[in-house]
Amino acid sequence: MRRNLCQSPIAAWNAAASLTPQKVERWHELGVRDVSGADLTEVAVQGLSERYPDDSFQRVDITEGTADLP
Repeated sequence: MRRNLCQSPIAAWNAAASLTPQKVERWHELGVRDVSGADLTEVAVQGLSERYPDDSFQRVDITEGTADLP
């Protein structure tokens, strides 16, 4: 059972850092409905996207700048 600890019913979290399934799950446990994030590897992005299809993840290359980060 998820405990909703967020006050806002439209809570979202954007992470411009390496995410793990444990981190994504923890944000959901805290009541965050929409998680978006970026990672350096396509493998990580693909895995997170498959496990959490309602969330948004993208691969970024930090040598190309960070203007498109969520």
